[in-house]
Amino acid sequence: MLNYHLVFQEMHFIDAKGDTLSLLNPAEISSISIGKDQFYYEGKRYVKLDTIIGSTKLASAVFLRYLSSKKWKHMEIPRMVQQDR
Repeated sequence: MLNYHLVFQEMHFIDAKGDTLSLLNPAEISSISIGKDQFYYEGKRYVKLDTIIGSTKLASAVFLRYLSSKKWKHMEIPRMVQQDR
């Protein structure tokens, strides 16, 4: 089974025992299909194919950024306000 690990930006192969293997040289593989999803390795991460228009392929990537607990304590979190119509 193949699994895309979003946090590590890696493609993992999970064998029948549950052991996880990562691809050593992902740039050497042109594309990977998981179910209906197709991934390409671009730069340092995988991008997921969204659509094809003619000969143009449109893909997207997700970027995650860690905020330390100190930053969370000082962030203002907006409150949801319900308004009557």
